[in-house]
Amino acid sequence: MRPWKHILFLLLAGALPVLLSGCMMTASVEDLYTLPQLPDEYRELSAQMDAILASGAEYAAPTAGSNLQPVQLEDLDGDGMEEAVAFFRQNSDERPLKIYIFRAVEDTYVQASVIEGSGTAIHSIRYEDMDHDGVKEVLVSWRVSTEVQAMAAYALEDLEPVMIMSALGEEMDKVRGLDLGADDYIAKPFGMMELMARVRAALRRGGESSAPPPVYELGELMVDPGRHLVQVNGESVALTLKEFQLLCLLLEHRDAVFTRDQLLNTIWGYDFDGASRTVDVHIRTLRQKLGTAGSYIQTIRGIGYKIGGAS
Repeated sequence: MRPWKHILFLLLAGALPVLLSGCMMTASVEDLYTLPQLPDEYRELSAQMDAILASGAEYAAPTAGSNLQPVQLEDLDGDGMEEAVAFFRQNSDERPLKIYIFRAVEDTYVQASVIEGSGTAIHSIRYEDMDHDGVKEVLVSWRVSTEVQAMAAYALEDLEPVMIMSALGEEMDKVRGLDLGADDYIAKPFGMMELMARVRAALRRGGESSAPPPVYELGELMVDPGRHLVQVNGESVALTLKEFQLLCLLLEHRDAVFTRDQLLNTIWGYDFDGASRTVDVHIRTLRQKLGTAGSYIQTIRGIGYKIGGAS
């Protein structure tokens, strides 16, 4: 045997018992075949996802764009901690498409809000700080049907979404989009740059200073326009921008009767000559969200709506 081979043989012979004894191993056999444990906050988040799935929902990840995961991590409010954004479809609901936002709180995640949409799919999503205030707006492309696609922009106020813009196509598409709950629109053809510019303008308008508006109280209902806050029996109620504006208008002119055309022109600024059920849809969802306080919104047959009730 050549000398170098003899030396190599001796080294291997000496190392073999050590290897077989496990003295050089840093983990047991059980450790090698045990999957790594998720951190506590992610286990809690996973449990919340399982609860949503158990309610009959299914994952509905965006189908296009660069953000395709069913659960995405993004720092939305600029605090250095990533929120979790999860996408689901609940077919039994009137608005089946759900975008859940979970806030990171210490060592766990808690549900902060839900963005809801009607249609067949969530086409895409983007996160952009449109007005450079450190808080990202959420840009969602909803697939309303095979013929209609809507782009909606949501501002986040303490992670509560407020729709500020929707981009739709021809006039009847606009009508259908508004009936499905959109708050505003721009017409096709439109580009992303135009949409972003319109969103920035809407954010600037929303940030214009003015004297603080009065707080409205009616029975168990409390509405603070200055803080964009609605409470029923002390519990916060999440409304879209147009639902909130509609409620404030009725409260500001309590007991005054508004026709559908007046509400449509005042809140939306559009006149569809009776072709749209936008007002009726928003009144219905507003009543549902307000629960027991929804009965304060009264239908005046053949005319329109008013708010009245407890003093």
